[in-house]
Amino acid sequence: MTMSRFGTHIGSVRVGITSPWSEDMRRFVYIAIISLGLGVAVGCSNVSFKAKKKGGDGDDNTPQCTENCVTPPTGTTHTETFSLPPAANKIDILFVVDNSASMTEEQNKMATRFSSFISSISGMGLNYRIGIITTDMTGFGPTQDGNLLKIAGTSNDYIINPSDGSTSTLSNRFKNTVKRNEVMWPGDERGIYAAISAIAKNQSGWIRGNADLAIVILSDEDERSAGGDEPGYPMECGEAFDSGNMKGRDCTEDLVRTVKSNFPNKTFTVHSLIVKPGDSNCLDNQVAQGGPSNAHYGTEYKKLSDRTGGEVGSICANDYGSQLSDIADVIIDSRDSWTLKCVPQNGDVQILQWPTGFPQNPPPYTSGDKLIFPNPLQSGDSITVRYTCS
Repeated sequence: MTMSRFGTHIGSVRVGITSPWSEDMRRFVYIAIISLGLGVAVGCSNVSFKAKKKGGDGDDNTPQCTENCVTPPTGTTHTETFSLPPAANKIDILFVVDNSASMTEEQNKMATRFSSFISSISGMGLNYRIGIITTDMTGFGPTQDGNLLKIAGTSNDYIINPSDGSTSTLSNRFKNTVKRNEVMWPGDERGIYAAISAIAKNQSGWIRGNADLAIVILSDEDERSAGGDEPGYPMECGEAFDSGNMKGRDCTEDLVRTVKSNFPNKTFTVHSLIVKPGDSNCLDNQVAQGGPSNAHYGTEYKKLSDRTGGEVGSICANDYGSQLSDIADVIIDSRDSWTLKCVPQNGDVQILQWPTGFPQNPPPYTSGDKLIFPNPLQSGDSITVRYTCS
């Protein structure tokens, strides 16, 4: 890979960024230098981040928010200055596990390969907390309603912490917790609603105000099982659904709204292991495993992952090890990112002001609503950007 150097060069160059993440996370950055470099990295650059789709058809019929929205209307232009570094070495991770009858095999695969995930996180010396919930919102029991599951092998713990034991011990606790004995019935998976409930409750303050947040959803169906296409199970989204003070609970923007209202400055990503939209072979495999009513494309979950710059993996993979490692890599790298007000049009972000002396190579790039800095900002750094909402 060759990269152009900044300096007194005037013109435009096309730079191919090879991310340390999976192939799907690669981005291409166009850089147009419009002022002379004078020995310090201060100036105005048009930096166009071209986001590459992660797969699937990307189409859905989800009701769109039209008022009181978290995401500004399409075409809105924003100028923002980021002047504080992301949360240092703290990450809270919420696993949302589908506990319907068809998910036994997938729970086992997640449990078996969790060690690859925890090893990546632990290897970076992160101060992490891990909580686990189910997609069951059909009642108010201890395994429902976004309640944290009691961690297996502990007296009364609901969080996995790095100080609780060795990687092997923590992996075993996760494995024995994520493999569920109870079965949700009927199969009305609501991973987004469950995550919203868990965040709003924030049991014992386990989600820390100064930590980044990552959510990992494992399901062989979509929100409300079929993404609202099944009679009697509509998607309750935004202003289309009103329950007291609650505006929406099943859609991408509903979760984004919940995080931003409870933790206004938090960086967060959502990752999903699902039947990728358009992957008919995977869908057929899941149908054969659980029946025609027990498998659907995870369209809304993919939309949520794309929106927040998360990873989208296949639930049909034989081995979840590499996918969990990819998710861990994204979580680690998201510490050096800023959350924009929306997903930029065509991934384009204009950098108006660089910090003095800030290394511009490799340049930042976008993933969903994240502006990611391969060279992390330091305390006292300030950077100003402009972009238009897609």
